[in-house]
Amino acid sequence: QVGLNYAPESEVIEPQMNIVAFHAGDPAPILRAMSERGWCLSRTKHPRAVRIVVMPHAREETVDAMLADLEDVLAGL
Repeated sequence: QVGLNYAPESEVIEPQMNIVAFHAGDPAPILRAMSERGWCLSRTKHPRAVRIVVMPHAREETVDAMLADLEDVLAGL
């Protein structure tokens, strides 16, 4: 990114991402519990983390429901 700042007629655009991840010692129990509740989350390997991708068509109510389930799952670990 820094090198692009020196390129003529360039402007670095900061991306807005629909992905969030959080560290998890072993993501498997979280992913399994969320799957049992109907959610499809994924993992990253380096670092080991749970990854959530929020698609543009997702409604705020859906995201809130998923976060409530995730909070419940994390509290039970």
